[in-house]
Amino acid sequence: MLKYQALPSLIKHAIDLIKKCVPYLMSIKEELGSTDSYYLRLSTLIVNAALYNVIEEFNSVNNQNLQFELLIDRERIIRKVKAVFQEAWVAILYMDKLDMEKDFEINRYSQNRASLKEQVLGLGISTYQAIQLDMNSELQMFKKCKDSSSCQKYLSVFPNGKFVVEIGAKMEEYDFNACVTTQSCSAFRKKYPNSKLPISQKWEDCFYHTCKTAEDYQRYLNAYPKGRYISSAKNKMEEISFGCCKTIDDYKIYLQKYPAGKYKDEARKNVADEVYWKNCITSDMRSEYRNYLAQFPNGRHRTEAQQKIDGVDWSNILSWGFIIAVIIILTIVLSNN
Repeated sequence: MLKYQALPSLIKHAIDLIKKCVPYLMSIKEELGSTDSYYLRLSTLIVNAALYNVIEEFNSVNNQNLQFELLIDRERIIRKVKAVFQEAWVAILYMDKLDMEKDFEINRYSQNRASLKEQVLGLGISTYQAIQLDMNSELQMFKKCKDSSSCQKYLSVFPNGKFVVEIGAKMEEYDFNACVTTQSCSAFRKKYPNSKLPISQKWEDCFYHTCKTAEDYQRYLNAYPKGRYISSAKNKMEEISFGCCKTIDDYKIYLQKYPAGKYKDEARKNVADEVYWKNCITSDMRSEYRNYLAQFPNGRHRTEAQQKIDGVDWSNILSWGFIIAVIIILTIVLSNN
């Protein structure tokens, strides 16, 4: 209230006063009750101070010089008057949210409200407007602290409030739970150097869960040789290694590295598949392709093998063609003789 009294008598300060006082006022109401005389007196004082500013600025634009100013620059002055009347009515809507002593409400507030409403409507400004005013007390605001931002809001309103210690603990916990990378863990440790929360364990969790490549998992193993995810990291590295195999040499390297690995049987089968297929290509005989399909019905080259079997055997056709051509030539020569 003292800070407010030192400010110029403007409507925007009246609205700001109500917004800033309401959390404290609601806390007093929660303690003493809505009918308590002390609470009602405080609430009335706030409304009276806000109403004073509204009347002052309202009168400053609606003065004796208004008609003259309208003659000089009508459009600008009308815009100015409408803006002030609009803001004045918004301030009234904020005041409506607060409790007041009956005498003040009947003899001062209601009369000024009715007069302002009449003039606002006369300018074509709607009086059906919605405003948002947080009517929570300190306790209610504390109970609604479910994340870091709501905790920060509490501290901004009640920097020396009753729940500052609890809010500090809540913020630390929320910030801890929000750590999803090693960078955020580092920021947490700087913010809470004496934290008792298991940030080292969280750091390892973040390190492991951000791994994508074999190199990432190897870095994890180097950083945490006794870590909680050693087995999982090694399995992931093996899985990535096997998934990258394309050639016989790749599978052989995998088998050398993981002789008892999870995919050893499949790797050996793929090596045998490739070796047999190379022999098929070298011989290029249908019988070899048939043998390949018999041994590897789901082999890596089954489609190619089937195409080879179903295709035309030009080597046989050419051989028989040559034999027939020789017979025809011999028959012609003999017949001529």
